[in-house]
Amino acid sequence: VCSSDLGVVALAQRWWDDNASQRRFLWLHLFDPHAPYSPPPAFALRYPESPYLGEVAATDSHLSLLLEGLLEQEPAATNDQRPLVVFTSDHGESLGEHGEFSHGLFAYEATLRVPLVVWGAGVEPGLDSRAARHIDLLPTIAQAVGIDPPGELPGRSLLEPSATRFGGKFYITIRAEDDHGYQSVSADGLNWAPKQRWVWDNGDPINMSTTQQHWLTHSDGLFLVYTRKDKSNTGVIRWRAPLYVAQVDPRTRRPIRATERVVLPLTGDGVKHPHSLAFIGHFNTPQAPKSVVVG
Repeated sequence: VCSSDLGVVALAQRWWDDNASQRRFLWLHLFDPHAPYSPPPAFALRYPESPYLGEVAATDSHLSLLLEGLLEQEPAATNDQRPLVVFTSDHGESLGEHGEFSHGLFAYEATLRVPLVVWGAGVEPGLDSRAARHIDLLPTIAQAVGIDPPGELPGRSLLEPSATRFGGKFYITIRAEDDHGYQSVSADGLNWAPKQRWVWDNGDPINMSTTQQHWLTHSDGLFLVYTRKDKSNTGVIRWRAPLYVAQVDPRTRRPIRATERVVLPLTGDGVKHPHSLAFIGHFNTPQAPKSVVVG
């Protein structure tokens, strides 16, 4: 038993290093920042007017001892070999808002909205503005490491980059690390059909990575914005360019190949000049107005 968060981090680091020869799952829980606020002396001096911020800074310093090693280890490793890191909190602090100085009395944003950072294999850099819940963490971790979670498991994987509603139904894309993308449909947004692999309208498979699979809704139809493998991008990591758009048949949930268009072309060859590639961040599902012609 450790009496300080710094001691807990040290034990976690030791365990991680001792088990380097096998697959590892490490769950690390730190008590601070938490009332009553009493940061270590160095951080209390740095934040004399806010002991809460002193504990936040101290926790950040403690975690850096573990995380800096994880994030910088094996610089030559591919993205798929990096550890998956999930950082979150179980609650926030009101700090005087609504007359509450800690937490546990009211259910306002100050205590309900907490940080959530996911870093590692299969996670593209970006800010996702969709609502997320702690029950989504287990499906997210399972998908990232290639494990199929039980069907009755609550929550959804946060690696699913896009969900939309069209024609009275809900559609969602599902990223995977098996060179394929998947999608599903639901009548109520809660009960989903078995996932279906992306194939063209004639049944030919589409090779996709975990980079881009986003819905685009329009009064004229349902569209998908995506990246895929083709003859031009075999040297591009995760086939991140070019960026395509195609109309999707909502009945079969298959892209119509004749409608495919290049939205953002490939720049360079991805090998000799990899930094010339256009890196595309994630975005929410847009609703294109009638005046916009898609494709």
